[in-house]
Amino acid sequence: MLKAVIFDLDGTLTDSDKVHFEVYKSFFAEHNIELDRDGYRQKVSGRQNNAILADFLPQLSAAEKEDFSDRKEETFRYLAEGQLEPLPGLLDLLSQIKRLGLAAAVVTNAPPENAAFMLSELWLTEAFYPL
Repeated sequence: MLKAVIFDLDGTLTDSDKVHFEVYKSFFAEHNIELDRDGYRQKVSGRQNNAILADFLPQLSAAEKEDFSDRKEETFRYLAEGQLEPLPGLLDLLSQIKRLGLAAAVVTNAPPENAAFMLSELWLTEAFYPL
C-alpha cells in the first residue's frame, strides 16, 4: 500500500535551472569560460558544485572552490527571489496527496540553504517533512 510520495526539488517542483544557468554563465565568464545552454545542460545541470568545478576550474584551490560555491549559491538565492513558481499541476497533485492521507517528502542534491529557500519561495515548506 502506498504510504508516501517523494519528489525531487529542482525540475520537479520548480524550474530553477533558468536562474542557475545565468549565475554559472556569469561566474564562469569571470574565468574566461563561455557557457551556453547546451553546455549547461550537458555538463552542469543536476551536478554538485564540487564536481562542476573539478571539470571547469580544476586549478582552483579547495578554499577558492568553497568560496566560488558559496558566492554562487548566495547569488542564486538573491536572483531567484520572487522568480520561482511551482510547475503546472504540482499544487493540485499535492492537494490530492494530502486528501489521500499520504506523506510527502522532498529530496535534492542542492545545498540545504537552497532547498529551504526554494520551498519557502514556493510556499511549500509545510507540504513536506522537515529537511
